[in-house]
Amino acid sequence: MHEDNDPGIPDFLKRQDDKKPVKREEPKMVRVSESAAPEAATEVVDNSTPPPAPTKVKAPKKAKAPKEVKASSPEKAEKPKKVVKAVQRDKYGFREGSLKSRAASLYASKQGATLAEVKAATGSVQLNLLKELEGKNHTVQRVKEEGKGGREVTRYFLS
Repeated sequence: MHEDNDPGIPDFLKRQDDKKPVKREEPKMVRVSESAAPEAATEVVDNSTPPPAPTKVKAPKKAKAPKEVKASSPEKAEKPKKVVKAVQRDKYGFREGSLKSRAASLYASKQGATLAEVKAATGSVQLNLLKELEGKNHTVQRVKEEGKGGREVTRYFLS
């Protein structure tokens, strides 16, 4: 075993004297010309760089004939267009009666709302709603208060 006094290297990683590193050389490729006999002179080719990839030449595109314009049938012209009903929106821009609208009304009430209160009323927390309203230049005030069991709870006020 090779004696190495470094305490940081475990024994199984230390090099043994009978196992020395072996240096290997890459073999060179030899090309024989096709017309010459096997006894003919050989040419040494260096494989360090790959040969350039062959490029394909694309054929020019054929010109397409213009499409014929069909006359519109009278049946298509008679169909009425769909009427889009105006959706009623609340003062925050949400559809009336939607989860976001109900959550926004809870946050906008005089007593404000906690996440637990909003979740109990709507079935989801709607925390991203507060970030969205802040992006629309509404002010959201956060007040820390003591909740059930002595835990700190945040009450949100939307104005």
